[in-house]
Amino acid sequence: DLRTECLNRRFEEVESFVTLLRQPTAELLDQAGERAAHVGDVSVCADLAALARRAPLPADAAGRAAIVALEQELARLRVAVEAEQAVAPATIEDAVARARALAYPPVVAAALYLAALAGNNASKHADAQRLLEEALLEAEVGGDDLLRFEIEARLADVTGSWLEQFDEGLRHGELAMAVIRRVNAGPLAEADVLASLASIRWRKGEFGPARELAERALAISERIDPKGLPVAAYLRSLAVILNDSDEPEASMKAIERGLEIVRAHLGPDHPDIARLLNIRGGDLRRLGRLDEAEADYTHALEIFRASVGESSAEVGFIYTNLGSSLDKRGDYEGAIAQHRRAIAIFERIFGPTHSRTMGAYERLGSGLSKARHDEEAVAIL
Repeated sequence: DLRTECLNRRFEEVESFVTLLRQPTAELLDQAGERAAHVGDVSVCADLAALARRAPLPADAAGRAAIVALEQELARLRVAVEAEQAVAPATIEDAVARARALAYPPVVAAALYLAALAGNNASKHADAQRLLEEALLEAEVGGDDLLRFEIEARLADVTGSWLEQFDEGLRHGELAMAVIRRVNAGPLAEADVLASLASIRWRKGEFGPARELAERALAISERIDPKGLPVAAYLRSLAVILNDSDEPEASMKAIERGLEIVRAHLGPDHPDIARLLNIRGGDLRRLGRLDEAEADYTHALEIFRASVGESSAEVGFIYTNLGSSLDKRGDYEGAIAQHRRAIAIFERIFGPTHSRTMGAYERLGSGLSKARHDEEAVAIL
């Protein structure tokens, strides 16, 4: 029965997620609320037409058993990889090799998708793109529309956000939206794609379209649960766009709502609080309230240091923002120190030519020039 097979796959996801929660890392606790809203979603199993398009399992019992067993293993590994848990590359390579040997397109696609997720986690974004594109072909051959949707959505994020191929990211996002119209992936899946498209538009500097997309994602989540954690996530996305649109008061209103939701669900020291405080710090900086801005940045840093550590990209974002605040108040040496810290993180995560790294170098060069370190400023700028 197609629905039973689908439900079994979703049960495997839930069981694997619960197993991880028994010995959680700081990173997993950071993501647990958001992951719980998505993992094991059974709504897709109600779409019999979509399930029927998936390639049938082979007739021989041994082949069917091998495919089912590998699908269960891939589901367990995917939960671990999506939670950014350590999975040995050899384990993933072996799963891909066994999937290719079975030659059942949906399971080949699932294995390649898993490898792409692991590659993206390891900052190997070009490799992730290549694997996702291959997985997309296998999902299409195997008639696995739900997996095709997930691959398109992930390609939008990898190409549009990480590789900064903005038009390609938008294309994959629109394709994901097209696929979602024929599969029952659930409203939050649609909201996630809208938020991803909003992020890409924002990175392109298209703040008006970005705001519209972010507001659509927020509206979907509010209809489901106006006080749920997804609402807080989409409020955060909207607030970033409002800040860069020079609407700090509107951005702060969104942040205050997000803070209330996250505190109610996850407490006052969760990394999502730090993410919101970082944005509010930017709002306060725009309003010239530098002491309050720097207090928010400092509090956010304290939360991250106690949870995910010093080396995440988001810590780099805070260093950049704190440096900009110190620059604005005329503390150029303090600003220079913060920008150097941000560059060290961004070069490791994004590489030397990524816009975030280059932007940090520009801020560093500006600070060096203002502090009269002219020789080094000229070399950087």
